[in-house]
Amino acid sequence: MKILISGGHLTPALALIDFIKKNHKKDEVVFVGRIYSQSDLKQLAQEKNEVEKRQIKFVHLNAPKTVKRKSLQHKILFPFLLTRSIGSALTIFKKEKPDIFVSFGGYLAIPLTIAAKLTRIKIFTHEQTHAAGIANQFIAKFADEVAISYPSSKKYFPRTKTHLTGNPIRSTLLNTNTTQPKWISQKVFKPILLITGGSQGSKIINQVIKSSLLELTKEWTVIHLCGSSNIKSDYKQQLEQAKKELPSEQQQHYFIKEWASDIEMSWIYNHTQLAISRAGANTVMELTVKNIPTIFIPLPNSHHDEQLKNAQELSNQKAALILRQEQLTSKALISKLNQLKKDHLEILKNLKLINRTTTAVDKIYQLLLDLHAA
Repeated sequence: MKILISGGHLTPALALIDFIKKNHKKDEVVFVGRIYSQSDLKQLAQEKNEVEKRQIKFVHLNAPKTVKRKSLQHKILFPFLLTRSIGSALTIFKKEKPDIFVSFGGYLAIPLTIAAKLTRIKIFTHEQTHAAGIANQFIAKFADEVAISYPSSKKYFPRTKTHLTGNPIRSTLLNTNTTQPKWISQKVFKPILLITGGSQGSKIINQVIKSSLLELTKEWTVIHLCGSSNIKSDYKQQLEQAKKELPSEQQQHYFIKEWASDIEMSWIYNHTQLAISRAGANTVMELTVKNIPTIFIPLPNSHHDEQLKNAQELSNQKAALILRQEQLTSKALISKLNQLKKDHLEILKNLKLINRTTTAVDKIYQLLLDLHAA
């Protein structure tokens, strides 16, 4: 079976790739992705690096973004850009000849879906969030099968072809025997606080952390995944400069990385006491599976407020805290972190009561087998 994958959400796509490479070596996988997460800012995406590291063929595709509020220029250009990207997608399908196209959402999957339909390739899509994205709602109309992570998103998709699988998790993150990353260069003797704004990073979170470093590093070893930099805003460089302004003893307890590999993340998750994070579906799932009490700062104005809903599912079960971005200041963050410290045993207990499946990728692969055989 040959599978062509596109991952608007990268981590579940990587989870499927890893599962296939480990358990079904006769299958062939091709990944279609982007070079830049934000092309106008030349902000590099992690897709190419992570896919090629797994010795999987990476094919680049340009496509216009689907945005809720479209400018006049976007409305005029969109049909032409989409038509061009469909043509490029058709070329990819004719060259690669996959049996199945697997989408993990995102705007890039739209021209691929149309091209797959035109070339009569079977289509499978997976939705990671409680609130289905614009792209996946479109893709589902053409898909042969749809998988979802939560019962709450059933309403967005046709019942007859929708399956509840859960959200795939990278198998390496479940390892308990892990090696400390080399860039964490010393013996950690303060409790670890993990901070992440997602793969692209968050300018506002990075700015607030920057102004809070003196206070945070008194008590914590801070591991800060600041996101990929771009020409206009080099997050890591700015944070490295802030680190130099700390007292020398505290400098030893602040580690900055744009992106951590799954092997590095396995060690980080295994040793993290508390976290501060955006509330993307995959990050929320991973922090929940690893039972890490977290302050979530949901991305405002995400589609259907999906990040807020992801965080609220845990908050409603008293298994996480939420700090809204409009309330985010250094003082508010430190106050919320003190609350998390105070309540962490209760939050930890509630996290352990939440049943997050770690077999989603097995279920997805079985659906792909059935679809291939149909």
